[in-house]
Amino acid sequence: MGHVKGGFTALCRVSCTDIDDRRRAKQQLKESQRYNLARSCPINLFDLPFGPADVDPGDASDMLAEFFDNSLLTGLALLVTDEETLLTRSEEAYLTTVARATYAEKGITREAIRAHAETTLLPAPTLADFIERLHTIPASSESMRCSLLERFEKAAYLFQAGQTSVSLEKPLTIFSIKEVHPKWYALMTYVVQNFLTRHRALRQNERYLAYVVEETSYLLKHPAGRSYLESGSRGFRKLGIAQITLSQHPRDFLEAGQVVLSNAGTVFYLGMQRTAVEKLHLPEELERILIESVPGQCVLRIGNEYAPLTVWSNPVYKAIFTTDPVERREIRRKEQERQQKQRAAVS
Repeated sequence: MGHVKGGFTALCRVSCTDIDDRRRAKQQLKESQRYNLARSCPINLFDLPFGPADVDPGDASDMLAEFFDNSLLTGLALLVTDEETLLTRSEEAYLTTVARATYAEKGITREAIRAHAETTLLPAPTLADFIERLHTIPASSESMRCSLLERFEKAAYLFQAGQTSVSLEKPLTIFSIKEVHPKWYALMTYVVQNFLTRHRALRQNERYLAYVVEETSYLLKHPAGRSYLESGSRGFRKLGIAQITLSQHPRDFLEAGQVVLSNAGTVFYLGMQRTAVEKLHLPEELERILIESVPGQCVLRIGNEYAPLTVWSNPVYKAIFTTDPVERREIRRKEQERQQKQRAAVS
């Protein structure tokens, strides 16, 4: 699909199966939208990743608690920790208490959700609401509470927009992190993934999504970010989301991203250094393809089967998807010439 620098991309409903249908494909891609995640992210960090259809009144499990444990704490950790630190058990317990009180203030509780599934459609609390509760709810250690409060307030500028104002009505949506500091890349990936999960929960089978994460190394570096990416690799396909992860550094998936790699149904291996290729334990002829790094040559893995693959650059698709500035200028020049000839022929 081309390289979208500094952005996470949700791709949906772009159909280019007919090679002669260039005009329709071009029109679909023109109908795109871009959201800038810098300064004031348009997605609410606290949105619930489930909807009314996910609520089973006969199920005694606490959906809210599961969300806190498996999702929200990851987001909060990405907001106030770095690659070298983790939240302590005491900090996690305290943040869970604050989170439960913050949602309860908005009418969202375990009991309310079980009694009325539509409770999941209520506006979720925001980071500002959460910080307000941090001021008032005591902790086992006052120094811990003050430390957490200070860290959350420092990061509050990222989510000044409050409620989510994003929609996926266009065929192509780009979540841009071009102006975001690299330390927030993993956080923004979490935010987008949580948004997509809620989107699928509310839309059910109406639309399927292809979710492309570029430069995955930034996410794999952070323990909480890596855990959330692994969770997506295991469960997104059940929600109708195809998670596609890209990296220019093979060691990202051969080391920190092993879980993501093992859960991938389809993998394209491009040119690598010999030391990285040896870790794949491939037959000699496949190793040679990766080491020689010939353009258009790669190794394809589907399930547990490997095969060499030659990629043919279709000029029609390349004209549609290329992001190379020089090629884009040449395409525009040719298009202008074509239009001029058409006008001349008509006159």
